[in-house]
Amino acid sequence: MIIALDTTAAALPVVNGGASALGRVVGRTRMGPIMRTVVEIPSEPGFYQAAVDLLTLANLAEPPPKAALLSGGVRYAQEPYDQEIWQTRPVLDTRGLGDCEDLAAAYAAELIRAGTTARAVVVPEGMGPHGGRLFHVVTATKAGLFDPSKELGM
Repeated sequence: MIIALDTTAAALPVVNGGASALGRVVGRTRMGPIMRTVVEIPSEPGFYQAAVDLLTLANLAEPPPKAALLSGGVRYAQEPYDQEIWQTRPVLDTRGLGDCEDLAAAYAAELIRAGTTARAVVVPEGMGPHGGRLFHVVTATKAGLFDPSKELGM
């Protein structure tokens, strides 16, 4: 699986260390203030969860957002089946759109900053149209699972 992880420079040290531990870094690109790190990881649930954990850590390395995710103007948008562009909160705020792992990791980071135990978790959802596994990512807390994607338009 190829993941393009879009962050600002603030999260780059976290991303660089974590990406190398997860798989093979296949490229880095600067797009204005956005830094893209492209990583190839094994297509297995454990690696996918580790990548989602890395996205949450990258969110925590970014400056705190000015508004709460659920009221900040970001909306859910599904990516094409064969594309994985993961974004931290500043990138979400700039683009205004994100999919499940972007939103769940950003929300988990927001809750952690507020003192709540939270984690973005991978939930298997069956098989995709081309035989690959489908996953959805939600935010888990002691109170249960919460799906920011559904709250933001899925």
